[in-house]
Amino acid sequence: MIPKPKGPLIAVLENVPERWYLGATKSKKYAQSKLARHSVLVAIAKYANRDGKNVWASVARIAHTARVAPSSAREAIRFFVDEGRLLDRGEHPLYGTNVYDLVLPTQEDAEEAERERAEAPQKERARTRQRVAKSRQKAACNAGTGATVTPVRALCNTDTGDDLSFHLSSLSVRERGGQASLPPKDAAKDKSAEDYEWLAVRMAQNAWPINRQTEQLVRSYLKEGRSKEDILKAIKSTMNAMPEGERQPGLHLAQNMDAHMKLIGSDIAVMTTTAGRAFPPLPRSDR
Repeated sequence: MIPKPKGPLIAVLENVPERWYLGATKSKKYAQSKLARHSVLVAIAKYANRDGKNVWASVARIAHTARVAPSSAREAIRFFVDEGRLLDRGEHPLYGTNVYDLVLPTQEDAEEAERERAEAPQKERARTRQRVAKSRQKAACNAGTGATVTPVRALCNTDTGDDLSFHLSSLSVRERGGQASLPPKDAAKDKSAEDYEWLAVRMAQNAWPINRQTEQLVRSYLKEGRSKEDILKAIKSTMNAMPEGERQPGLHLAQNMDAHMKLIGSDIAVMTTTAGRAFPPLPRSDR
Protein backbone atom coordinates (compact mmCIF):
# COMPACT_ATOMS: atom_id res chain seq x y z
CA MET A 1 0.00 0.00 0.00
CA ILE A 2 1.44 3.38 -1.04
CA PRO A 3 1.63 5.72 1.96
CA LYS A 4 -0.39 8.88 1.76
CA PRO A 5 1.90 11.85 1.08
CA LYS A 6 2.42 14.28 3.92
CA GLY A 7 1.30 17.86 3.69
CA PRO A 8 3.93 20.54 3.05
CA LEU A 9 3.85 21.80 6.65
CA ILE A 10 4.58 18.35 8.14
CA ALA A 11 7.14 17.68 5.40
CA VAL A 12 9.05 20.87 6.26
CA LEU A 13 8.89 20.21 10.00
CA GLU A 14 10.00 16.56 9.81
CA ASN A 15 11.83 15.89 6.54
CA VAL A 16 14.04 18.95 5.93
CA PRO A 17 17.73 18.43 6.88
CA GLU A 18 19.85 21.14 8.43
CA ARG A 19 21.84 21.82 5.25
CA TRP A 20 18.71 23.38 3.71
CA TYR A 21 19.24 26.37 6.00
CA LEU A 22 23.02 26.76 5.62
CA GLY A 23 24.89 29.17 3.36
CA ALA A 24 25.15 32.86 2.58
CA THR A 25 22.82 34.70 0.23
CA LYS A 26 24.13 36.04 -3.07
CA SER A 27 23.42 39.63 -2.04
CA LYS A 28 25.25 39.36 1.30
CA LYS A 29 28.42 37.58 2.38
CA TYR A 30 27.13 36.49 5.78
CA ALA A 31 24.64 33.70 6.45
CA GLN A 32 21.24 34.44 7.91
CA SER A 33 20.34 32.59 11.09
CA LYS A 34 19.03 29.06 10.64
CA LEU A 35 16.16 29.80 13.00
CA ALA A 36 14.89 32.72 10.88
CA ARG A 37 15.08 30.68 7.68
CA HIS A 38 13.35 27.73 9.30
CA SER A 39 10.53 29.95 10.60
CA VAL A 40 10.02 31.53 7.16
CA LEU A 41 9.98 28.14 5.42
CA VAL A 42 7.42 26.82 7.92
CA ALA A 43 5.25 29.92 7.31
CA ILE A 44 5.45 29.43 3.54
CA ALA A 45 4.47 25.76 3.92
CA LYS A 46 1.46 26.85 6.00
CA TYR A 47 0.05 28.85 3.10
CA ALA A 48 0.81 26.23 0.41
CA ASN A 49 -1.71 23.74 -0.96
CA ARG A 50 -1.48 19.96 -0.52
CA ASP A 51 1.29 19.72 -3.12
CA GLY A 52 3.28 22.63 -1.71
CA LYS A 53 2.29 24.99 -4.54
CA ASN A 54 0.46 28.28 -5.06
CA VAL A 55 1.81 30.29 -2.10
CA TRP A 56 0.56 33.83 -2.76
CA ALA A 57 0.69 35.21 0.79
CA SER A 58 2.31 38.63 1.11
CA VAL A 59 5.74 39.14 2.62
CA ALA A 60 4.15 40.96 5.55
CA ARG A 61 1.86 37.99 6.29
CA ILE A 62 4.73 35.50 6.00
CA ALA A 63 6.89 37.66 8.28
CA HIS A 64 4.10 37.91 10.86
CA THR A 65 3.51 34.16 10.82
CA ALA A 66 7.26 33.48 11.13
CA ARG A 67 7.66 36.16 13.83
CA VAL A 68 10.52 37.84 11.94
CA ALA A 69 11.02 41.26 10.40
CA PRO A 70 9.80 41.75 6.78
CA SER A 71 13.39 42.34 5.68
CA SER A 72 14.40 38.98 7.20
CA ALA A 73 11.47 37.29 5.45
CA ARG A 74 12.50 38.79 2.08
CA GLU A 75 16.11 37.70 2.58
CA ALA A 76 15.06 34.15 3.49
CA ILE A 77 12.72 33.93 0.48
CA ARG A 78 15.51 35.17 -1.79
CA PHE A 79 17.85 32.56 -0.31
CA PHE A 80 15.42 29.69 -0.90
CA VAL A 81 14.76 30.86 -4.47
CA ASP A 82 18.51 31.00 -5.17
CA GLU A 83 18.96 27.52 -3.69
CA GLY A 84 16.08 26.07 -5.70
CA ARG A 85 13.89 25.34 -2.67
CA LEU A 86 11.25 27.81 -3.90
CA LEU A 87 10.07 28.38 -7.46
CA ASP A 88 9.07 31.97 -8.28
CA ARG A 89 6.03 31.93 -10.58
CA GLY A 90 5.76 35.70 -10.85
CA GLU A 91 3.09 38.09 -9.72
CA HIS A 92 -0.45 37.06 -8.77
CA PRO A 93 -2.91 38.52 -11.35
CA LEU A 94 -5.46 39.54 -8.73
CA TYR A 95 -3.61 40.31 -5.50
CA GLY A 96 -0.28 41.58 -6.85
CA THR A 97 1.84 39.40 -4.56
CA ASN A 98 4.50 36.98 -5.76
CA VAL A 99 3.42 33.36 -6.14
CA TYR A 100 5.79 30.60 -5.05
CA ASP A 101 5.86 26.84 -5.31
CA LEU A 102 7.57 24.98 -2.49
CA VAL A 103 9.91 22.18 -3.55
CA LEU A 104 9.15 19.41 -1.06
CA PRO A 105 12.01 17.38 0.43
CA THR A 106 12.96 14.14 -1.28
CA GLN A 107 13.25 10.70 0.31
CA GLU A 108 17.03 11.24 0.69
CA ASP A 109 16.36 14.52 2.49
CA ALA A 110 13.89 12.79 4.80
CA GLU A 111 16.41 10.04 5.65
CA GLU A 112 19.11 12.64 6.37
CA ALA A 113 16.72 14.58 8.61
CA GLU A 114 15.84 11.36 10.45
CA ARG A 115 19.54 10.63 11.09
CA GLU A 116 20.09 14.16 12.40
CA ARG A 117 17.08 13.79 14.68
CA ALA A 118 18.44 10.52 16.08
CA GLU A 119 21.96 11.92 16.60
CA ALA A 120 20.84 15.17 18.25
CA PRO A 121 20.37 13.70 21.79
CA GLN A 122 23.77 11.97 21.65
CA LYS A 123 25.53 15.19 20.61
CA GLU A 124 23.78 17.14 23.35
CA ARG A 125 24.76 14.55 25.96
CA ALA A 126 28.39 14.74 24.80
CA ARG A 127 28.33 18.54 25.08
CA THR A 128 26.78 18.26 28.53
CA ARG A 129 29.52 15.87 29.68
CA GLN A 130 32.17 18.30 28.45
CA ARG A 131 30.55 21.21 30.28
CA VAL A 132 30.26 19.18 33.50
CA ALA A 133 33.90 18.04 33.27
CA LYS A 134 35.12 21.62 32.77
CA SER A 135 32.92 22.86 35.60
CA ARG A 136 34.21 20.18 37.98
CA GLN A 137 37.82 20.87 37.02
CA LYS A 138 37.38 24.60 37.56
CA ALA A 139 35.66 24.00 40.91
CA ALA A 140 38.42 21.63 41.97
CA CYS A 141 41.07 24.18 41.01
CA ASN A 142 39.45 27.13 42.76
CA ALA A 143 37.86 25.53 45.84
CA GLY A 144 39.41 26.49 49.13
CA THR A 145 42.10 28.77 47.69
CA GLY A 146 40.37 32.09 48.29
CA ALA A 147 41.66 34.97 46.18
CA THR A 148 45.25 33.78 46.13
CA VAL A 149 46.56 32.96 42.67
CA THR A 150 49.05 30.10 42.72
CA PRO A 151 50.81 28.24 39.90
CA VAL A 152 48.27 25.40 40.09
CA ARG A 153 45.39 27.85 39.66
CA ALA A 154 47.17 29.43 36.74
CA LEU A 155 47.61 25.95 35.22
CA CYS A 156 43.97 25.02 35.81
CA ASN A 157 42.70 28.23 34.23
CA THR A 158 44.73 27.90 31.05
CA ASP A 159 41.94 25.75 29.60
CA THR A 160 39.36 28.47 30.22
CA GLY A 161 41.27 31.12 28.32
CA ASP A 162 41.90 33.31 31.38
CA ASP A 163 45.06 35.40 31.25
CA LEU A 164 46.68 35.14 34.67
CA SER A 165 50.14 36.29 33.65
CA PHE A 166 49.76 39.56 35.55
CA HIS A 167 49.45 37.57 38.80
CA LEU A 168 52.73 35.75 38.31
CA SER A 169 54.77 38.86 39.08
CA SER A 170 53.76 38.53 42.74
CA LEU A 171 54.89 34.91 43.06
CA SER A 172 58.08 34.01 44.87
CA VAL A 173 61.34 33.48 43.00
CA ARG A 174 61.17 29.73 43.57
CA GLU A 175 57.56 29.52 42.27
CA ARG A 176 58.68 31.32 39.09
CA GLY A 177 61.48 28.80 38.60
CA GLY A 178 64.31 30.81 40.16
CA GLN A 179 67.15 29.39 42.21
CA ALA A 180 67.20 31.81 45.15
CA SER A 181 68.65 30.29 48.32
CA LEU A 182 66.41 30.05 51.38
CA PRO A 183 67.06 29.37 55.08
CA PRO A 184 66.49 25.69 56.08
CA LYS A 185 63.22 26.46 57.85
CA ASP A 186 61.85 28.45 54.92
CA ALA A 187 63.13 25.83 52.49
CA ALA A 188 61.11 23.14 54.30
CA LYS A 189 57.99 25.28 54.09
CA ASP A 190 58.62 25.94 50.43
CA LYS A 191 59.10 22.20 49.76
CA SER A 192 55.79 21.46 51.51
CA ALA A 193 54.00 24.10 49.41
CA GLU A 194 55.59 22.72 46.26
CA ASP A 195 54.43 19.18 47.10
CA TYR A 196 50.93 20.44 47.77
CA GLU A 197 50.81 22.17 44.39
CA TRP A 198 51.96 18.89 42.79
CA LEU A 199 49.13 17.01 44.51
CA ALA A 200 46.55 19.71 43.70
CA VAL A 201 47.38 19.52 39.99
CA ARG A 202 46.86 15.75 39.94
CA MET A 203 43.63 15.99 41.92
CA ALA A 204 42.33 18.57 39.47
CA GLN A 205 43.29 16.38 36.51
CA ASN A 206 41.22 13.51 37.98
CA ALA A 207 38.33 15.83 39.00
CA TRP A 208 38.82 14.88 42.65
CA PRO A 209 37.36 17.36 45.17
CA ILE A 210 39.56 20.04 46.72
CA ASN A 211 37.98 21.94 49.59
CA ARG A 212 39.23 23.43 52.83
CA GLN A 213 38.95 20.13 54.71
CA THR A 214 40.93 18.13 52.17
CA GLU A 215 43.48 20.94 51.80
CA GLN A 216 44.12 21.07 55.55
CA LEU A 217 44.34 17.28 55.71
CA VAL A 218 46.85 17.05 52.86
CA ARG A 219 48.95 19.88 54.27
CA SER A 220 49.03 18.20 57.69
CA TYR A 221 50.33 14.97 56.13
CA LEU A 222 53.03 16.91 54.30
CA LYS A 223 53.97 18.67 57.55
CA GLU A 224 54.33 15.26 59.23
CA GLY A 225 56.82 14.28 56.55
CA ARG A 226 54.61 11.93 54.51
CA SER A 227 55.65 11.74 50.88
CA LYS A 228 53.47 13.25 48.19
CA GLU A 229 53.38 9.88 46.38
CA ASP A 230 51.92 8.11 49.46
CA ILE A 231 49.34 10.87 49.90
CA LEU A 232 48.33 10.54 46.24
CA LYS A 233 47.95 6.76 46.68
CA ALA A 234 45.72 7.32 49.72
CA ILE A 235 43.57 9.84 47.83
CA LYS A 236 43.23 7.46 44.89
CA SER A 237 42.27 4.47 47.04
CA THR A 238 39.77 6.59 49.00
CA MET A 239 38.08 7.83 45.83
CA ASN A 240 38.05 4.30 44.37
CA ALA A 241 36.28 3.06 47.51
CA MET A 242 33.64 5.81 47.36
CA PRO A 243 30.12 4.34 47.00
CA GLU A 244 28.30 4.96 43.75
CA GLY A 245 25.89 7.85 43.92
CA GLU A 246 27.86 9.63 46.66
CA ARG A 247 26.66 13.24 46.63
CA GLN A 248 29.43 14.68 48.81
CA PRO A 249 32.74 13.32 47.50
CA GLY A 250 34.69 16.01 49.33
CA LEU A 251 33.22 14.98 52.67
CA HIS A 252 33.83 11.31 51.86
CA LEU A 253 37.49 12.03 51.08
CA ALA A 254 37.99 14.10 54.24
CA GLN A 255 36.40 11.48 56.53
CA ASN A 256 37.96 8.35 55.03
CA MET A 257 41.39 9.43 53.84
CA ASP A 258 43.06 9.04 57.24
CA ALA A 259 42.23 5.33 57.35
CA HIS A 260 43.69 4.82 53.89
CA MET A 261 46.84 6.72 54.86
CA LYS A 262 47.38 4.30 57.74
CA LEU A 263 47.01 1.34 55.39
CA ILE A 264 49.46 2.60 52.75
CA GLY A 265 52.03 -0.14 52.14
CA SER A 266 49.83 -2.95 53.50
CA ASP A 267 48.14 -5.65 51.46
CA ILE A 268 44.72 -4.11 52.11
CA ALA A 269 45.77 -0.78 50.60
CA VAL A 270 47.18 -2.51 47.52
CA MET A 271 43.98 -4.51 47.12
CA THR A 272 41.89 -1.36 47.43
CA THR A 273 43.95 0.57 44.89
CA THR A 274 43.99 -2.20 42.29
CA ALA A 275 40.60 -3.80 42.79
CA GLY A 276 38.57 -0.60 42.94
CA ARG A 277 35.80 -0.68 45.51
CA ALA A 278 36.91 -3.69 47.58
CA PHE A 279 37.67 -1.50 50.62
CA PRO A 280 34.47 -0.77 52.57
CA PRO A 281 33.87 2.91 53.39
CA LEU A 282 33.94 3.96 57.00
CA PRO A 283 30.60 4.77 58.68
CA ARG A 284 29.60 8.40 58.40
CA SER A 285 27.65 10.47 60.86
CA ASP A 286 25.22 11.84 58.29
CA ARG A 287 24.02 8.40 57.12
